[in-house]
Order: sequence, then C-alpha cells, then structure tokens
Amino acid sequence: MLKIKVHSIAAQMTTKYLLTLVMLALLALTSYLTLRAQIHSTRSVAAIVELSGRQRVLLQQSVVLSQELATTDDPEVRKVKRSELREVIERLEATHHALVRTDASPGEQPPPEVNAIYSDSPWLLDSEVRNFVAQARALSDVANEDLQADNPHLRYLRSVAESVRLAEGLDKVAAAYVTQGQAKSDRLRSLSNWSLISTLVILMLAGVAVFRPMVRRVSAAMSELQTLNETLDTRVKERTALAVRRADELAVSEAAVRDSEALYRSLVDHLPMCVLRKDLDGRLLFVNERFCELQDKAADELLGLFDEDLYPPPLADKYRRDDQTVIESDCVLQDVEEHQTPSGEVRLVEVLKTPVRDAQDNVIGTQTAFWDVTDRRQAEQRALQAERLAAIGQMVTGVAHESRNALQQIQACSKMLEWEVEDNDEAQALIADLQNAQTRLLRLFEDLRGYAAPMQLEVRRADLSQVVDAAWAATAPAINGKQATLNKHIQEGAPHCQVDVYKIEQVFRNLFENAVAACDEPVRLDVTLESATIESRPAVRIIVRDHGPGLTEDQQARIFDAFYTTKSKGSGLGMAIVKRIVEAHHGSIEARNGNGAGAEFVITLPRVEV
Repeated sequence: MLKIKVHSIAAQMTTKYLLTLVMLALLALTSYLTLRAQIHSTRSVAAIVELSGRQRVLLQQSVVLSQELATTDDPEVRKVKRSELREVIERLEATHHALVRTDASPGEQPPPEVNAIYSDSPWLLDSEVRNFVAQARALSDVANEDLQADNPHLRYLRSVAESVRLAEGLDKVAAAYVTQGQAKSDRLRSLSNWSLISTLVILMLAGVAVFRPMVRRVSAAMSELQTLNETLDTRVKERTALAVRRADELAVSEAAVRDSEALYRSLVDHLPMCVLRKDLDGRLLFVNERFCELQDKAADELLGLFDEDLYPPPLADKYRRDDQTVIESDCVLQDVEEHQTPSGEVRLVEVLKTPVRDAQDNVIGTQTAFWDVTDRRQAEQRALQAERLAAIGQMVTGVAHESRNALQQIQACSKMLEWEVEDNDEAQALIADLQNAQTRLLRLFEDLRGYAAPMQLEVRRADLSQVVDAAWAATAPAINGKQATLNKHIQEGAPHCQVDVYKIEQVFRNLFENAVAACDEPVRLDVTLESATIESRPAVRIIVRDHGPGLTEDQQARIFDAFYTTKSKGSGLGMAIVKRIVEAHHGSIEARNGNGAGAEFVITLPRVEV
C-alpha cells in the first residue's frame, strides 16, 4: 500500500514538475535568443564602424601612394609603388562592397538612411567611391612617361583628398548603422526584461501551487519510509551475516582450488614429457614448461596458437586428424610418430592423447602428452642389429672356416695343375682365372667375417695425421702406378684422439681406395683435420674430399648399406664396415658432395673414449 502511495505522489510531482520545466525552458530559450540577437547586433555595428574607419585609412593610403608614384623617377621604386597601390585599391573596393552590402541577404539590408547616402540623388557616395577606385586603378596602370604632377587621374585623387565629402559620407554611414543598432538593442532589451519578469512570476506560482503541497506529501511518505528502512536494515544485517559466512566458505574453497591447481601445475611442469591441452577447435589452452623449452617460447606466446602455427602443414594436418579421432570416438590414442622441432630436426616421440571432459562429462577438448623415444628406438635397433650380426658372425665364421679349407685345397691343386701344364699357354690362362676367382672369394669371406664379427676396440691416444699417412701408404697396391697425391690440412691441436689405430686406418684405407678407383688421373685427395664437438663434448672432424665425379642421390642414400657397390669386382661391404667402425667409436660419418667437384666424407670422432 505504501509503495502504491509513493508511486502516486511521484507521478503527480513528475507531471507538475515537467510542466513547470517546459515553461521555464521556453522562457530561457526566449532569453537566450534575445541575448544572442543583441550580441549579433552589437557585433554588426562594431564591424560597420571598423569598416568605415578602415575605408578612410585606405582612401588616405591611396592618395599618398599615388603622389609617391607620380613624383619618383626610380623604375624599381615605381614598380613597388604600383604593386602597393593596386593592393590598397583591391582592399578599398572590398571594404566598400562590405559597407554597401550588395550581396547581403534580405534580412540584413542596410537601413534606408544608408541607402540614401549611397544611392539617392543629388549626391551619390557609392558613385564617388567607385570613381575614386577607378581613377586610382587607372593611375596604377599609366605608363612611366605619363606619370607627371599634372596627370588628370592624380589631380582627381588630390581633389577628392582635399574635399571632405567622402569622409563625411562615411561618417554618416557609420552613424546610420549605429542608430539602427541602438534601436534594435532597445527593443531586444525590453524583450529580455519581459522574459526575466515572466520567469520570476512562474517560479513564484510554481512554489506556491506545486512544490509546497508536494513537500507536505513527501514528508508524510518519508516518515513511512523511515519505518520501512528500519525493517530493511534488520533484514540486511541478517543477510550480510549470511553472505559473510558464505564468502568465508567460498574463500576456503578457492584456496583449496588454487592449492590443487598449483600442485597439478608443479607436477605437470616437472614431468619428463611435454603436456599440452587444446579446445575443440585445436587452440592451445595449456602447456607445461617442457613443451615451452621444446618450442623455445614462453607460455604466453604459445597459448591461443594452433598446430598450423607451430608445425609444417602435413604434420599439423596429422595432429589435427588425431585430435578429431579422440574427440569423436571418446577414446585414448597411443602411438609412436614423427615430430619436428622448431629447428627442423625430426624426432620419434611416443604420444598419448586423451579426451578432456567438463563437470557434465561432456568432451570439451583434448590433452596430449608425448616424450622423445628416438634414442631408445635407435638403441633398440642397434641391439637388434648387433644380435643379427652376432648370429650372422657365427654362421659366417663356420662357413669361412670350412670354405678356407676347401679354398686351400683348390689353391694347392691349381698350383700342381699349373706345373703339369706349364707348356700349355691356354691352360695356364684358365688356371690364372681360377686362382683370381679363388683370391676374390677368400677376400669376400674375410670381408663378411669383418662385417659380422663383434667389434672389439683397442683404444689408445693416437695422432690421426700419422694414421692417415699409414693408410695412404697401405693404399699403394690400389694406386697401382696411377698419378695420385694426398694433401693434408691440419688445425693446430686437432689430430690427437682416442681411437683403435688399426680400425681407423682401415676406415681411411677404404675411403682412399674408393676415391682412387672412382677418379680419373691425376687423382688428388684432400684430408682436413679440425676441432669440433659432439653434444657439447670435444671431438675431431676429419673431412676426406676427392675431385672426381661426385655422388648421385642414390649413392648418397645407400652408400653405407651392406652389399651395395658400384664396382664390378666389389663386395659392397667396405663402406658398411667403415660406418660400423666409426659408430663403434661413438662417432658419425656423412657422405655428400663438396662445394666444388668430387665426393666428400665427413667423420666426427670424440676425443676421449665414451
């Protein structure tokens, strides 16, 4: 009931108050328009007076400049005076047009007194000023030889200057405008006084008829509102106490959530794997420190990005398809796949993708955890290869042992047969072919045993420069009279390394023999020894470069494969044995083409035994 009563009082007050405001607003608008008209009239009169004074000054300047133009003999001075006179004439004419107001709107026409001064007979101020302007402009265009003291244009200007008719006419014009402005100001002042008195009367009536009854009603309503406020204060205190208790409970819950989140973050950040979370669109929502280190970016830089912003298109598409599979099937996806680092290195990672659900058990994204298994896979492959080689080694050792006995019998029989047919040249040639085949077969068995047998190293500190020299000396049978040279380029302190001298000499010998076989004469080999690093550990880099035809793409890809050869009489195990020896020293070897012509093999060996 109180609420309805208050609303009724407020409605009555609002209606009466709005009517009063409308009337006051109309009176205020009238006062504003009156004041603005007064200001405009005052400014117009002041502008007319200023223009009249400016025109008198310009008349005097025109006469003075005309006199100076006629009396000087200096051509440059005359040129300057002509320019100044023309400028003053233009300004004088513009001022005259402003006073006459020939382009004014109908509401701004000059008073009849001004029109009489300018246009009515017997004396026309407008014609006088126009004649003066015309005579002055004509004088400014007169040739230098006609500029004399008796020039008719100059005489006319002098006569006008000596006469005061123009000055008096301009004074009358200014006086007429002032009189008109004063009359207009008086009318506007009367209107303004009327508006002020009306405003005061309306305010008095509004105070008696409107606001006094309203104040009484409001006072009664306020007493009732006071009682209601007391009741509300009591209820507010009760609700405030309840809100405080709930706020304390909420603070405890938020602290527990923060602690739980901090614990989760600490756990995830210290996991030895990369963890990231995405929404349904594939946008990154969470990344741990391990993933930030892998991408070499801060978490703030990664959040909000997509796979397309971090990986090449094929890899990003693959990751996106996997995420979609997890979302649609609502299952866990585990796989081993390739992953590309920001530096472009391709690594093998084991991936575990799981769906992320909200409180209503709806899938809202995916969580991915992955870790690098490249080294583990390589170790597994090396172990598997070692087991295979061990098995092959046992088999080859038995085959080689039995075959060596047979080959020795073949060699003894062929030697005896050679003595029996000593006089038969054709038989001697066949026996020579048989002995060569027997030698190649024996070499093949030796290569197979060397490739398949377990690698046992006898490591000691050695000068690799001396090892290179020994390998080059052992290559002499393969050179077989060819013109061949070896050039060494050694960085200070680089040659010394912990190696098995015999095995490394075999590496260099195989490389040298292949280069001699592949290159045309003259054969030139360059060997460079320089310092390097392997995973931040000191190492030695050996670069063996020839100047032959180089390697094809297929040769670069398969040159270290077992039984791959481009020679007509090769076993295809030489370069495979080279790679086994280098990797047994925990080093690496790479085949490529040099900057110029020829093939280039880069061997990197650690300086100390691993």
